Amino acid sequence: MIKVLGAVTRRPGMTHAEYLAYIQYVHGKITTDNPLTISRYMQSHVFDGAFGSHAEATHCMPVARDSVTELCFDNAEAMIKTFSSDYVKQTVGPDAKNFSDEANSLSVMVTEVEQTVINPAQACGAKV
Repeated sequence: MIKVLGAVTRRPGMTHAEYLAYIQYVHGKITTDNPLTISRYMQSHVFDGAFGSHAEATHCMPVARDSVTELCFDNAEAMIKTFSSDYVKQTVGPDAKNFSDEANSLSVMVTEVEQTVINPAQACGAKV
């Protein structure tokens, strides 16, 4: 499996909440409407108030990204087919200007290497 991870910064003038709503309900739909070869699409949203707080010195860590998007492909051919499609070139890609500070965002292609956890924690059913 091949993954493309995008660590995205919102465009200037857009609040974090506006950004998250846009990528989840607008850009996410545009992406999943693509009938091509993405096998998994995941958005991870950075907590708005969890980082950068000056009230606690250990939490004074500015986060320069608002989300991380994960696109998974079964193989390189599927990834190439998707990114070279007219739909991605004419619809998905150009939509980035509506939410992304492209100059300050980062995309990387990765392979996943799972590490075995010898004593995994028991699920407690809690969700954040």
